[in-house]
Amino acid sequence: MKPTLHYFQIRGRGEPIRLILAAKGLEFDDLPIDFPSMKGDKVGFPCGQAPRFQDDTVDMIQSNAIVRHLGRKHDMYGSDLKEQALVDQILDTVESIKVKYLTLIYEDQLSDEAKAAYFKLRIDEAGAVEKNGGAHFAYLNCMLKKHQNGGAFVLGSKLSVADIMLFDIVDMHVRIYGDDFKSVWPALAAHHDAVAGFSTIASYLASDRRHSQQNGNPLG
Repeated sequence: MKPTLHYFQIRGRGEPIRLILAAKGLEFDDLPIDFPSMKGDKVGFPCGQAPRFQDDTVDMIQSNAIVRHLGRKHDMYGSDLKEQALVDQILDTVESIKVKYLTLIYEDQLSDEAKAAYFKLRIDEAGAVEKNGGAHFAYLNCMLKKHQNGGAFVLGSKLSVADIMLFDIVDMHVRIYGDDFKSVWPALAAHHDAVAGFSTIASYLASDRRHSQQNGNPLG
């Protein structure tokens, strides 16, 4: 069957899945859902959460599990155990930051005070030595620069799901902090530009398939 994503009409946790499929040039169905139908379908959404993804191999939920499945299936997970370990480290670090980002959006409502505190603890270089639960862009920057080996991507010249997840988390923060983010982490900004310039991804980003709203509220 054609790859099928069941998700809300926002970017959210569905966007990395869309980006991976777009990167591989795969046609896919992007089926919109709403909250009542998701909660009411205990077979399709057994944890009461989206996204849900189907292809000729799986019918599954949990966004990060879906990302890993697609990485393994479409040769975007690294070519050996060492590369796969790096991909996993990137994915887990991205998730650590994303959890804090979602608190900023949904609980703190992106207030000016919360934005400033978040920048200080999660983005500013000085925040890397504070107690931050591993949620800081310094760690992503370190892993990227250590392993690029002169290439544009996490694994050098080969695009992986780590690049997709890194692009997505940076993109979410550039929407809020703009050049203030880029000036602190120019290597992450350059990586973001490289992924955005990847031909099939560039086509997707320029298309009407790319939702304009990031989150389930109008913030971010």
